[in-house]
Amino acid sequence: NDLGYEGFRYDMVKGFAASHVGDYNTATGIQYSVGEYWDGVGNIKNWINNTGKKSGAFDFQFHYNMTNAIKNNDWRKLNEASLMSDDSYRRYAITFVENHDIQVREDKSNNPDPIPTTYIPAANAFLIAMPGTPCIFQPHWKAYEHELKSMIEARKLVGITNTSSYSNYASNTQYFANAVNGTNGRKLLVVVGIPSMMTTPSQTEYTRILSGKNYMYYLSNNSETAWADKASGEYEEGFKVALTAVSKNTSAKLVYTTNGSGPTASSTQATSGTSIDISSSCTLKVGLLINGT
Repeated sequence: NDLGYEGFRYDMVKGFAASHVGDYNTATGIQYSVGEYWDGVGNIKNWINNTGKKSGAFDFQFHYNMTNAIKNNDWRKLNEASLMSDDSYRRYAITFVENHDIQVREDKSNNPDPIPTTYIPAANAFLIAMPGTPCIFQPHWKAYEHELKSMIEARKLVGITNTSSYSNYASNTQYFANAVNGTNGRKLLVVVGIPSMMTTPSQTEYTRILSGKNYMYYLSNNSETAWADKASGEYEEGFKVALTAVSKNTSAKLVYTTNGSGPTASSTQATSGTSIDISSSCTLKVGLLINGT
């Protein structure tokens, strides 16, 4: 209480009875905890049950599914069972791509199955789009901070939570896609693998908002929002930012300001897909313009 902790990470919980985790959480009144039970899905579920369902657990199978998909060049493996895939347990699933036990070591020792660097953005794109509670590995965050922030903004915009439902949109060796349901009927379609091989989703249903090495994000058009492909935040160097109108109205446009004021119907207009060159200090704000509103 004095230091403001909200929860615990329990290390190597195979070393003591799971019931104690439930006791500790009840006694301290914490908001959240996660146990490191390095095992298969069934045994992890048993551990969660034995805590009295008072703790989440790292979803090791989610990690292995991702690793196997990449290393075997078979993206269908993302459809295999995990804690996250079980709608009765995904609220307890703390999903992750890599952690300190799996990362590449400088001396190449203790290196069981790291993900190749070229697939790190795609692996995290899938992680952040899916239900469960995503846990981003700090070295990944440092290397791809702005890119990951954009993914997080998409997750929040759609309203994806640790209990969200999803359906498979496409599955084969070359690419994999899930449509994840958020709040208010919004959806986020995440594509990983070789996205260019997949047939483009119907433009009446989805609009592409993000793309990178081996991944794409599409928003359902009922999201009715303006989207910038750079995450909110401060940047120290100039860059280009693409603006996208996500709307069921095919004539929707964008309005934007660069002085920090909120955009209005009379602000500078742009069509969807316009790229703005940010080369001097400013604050960019963008809005969706439909029928003059």
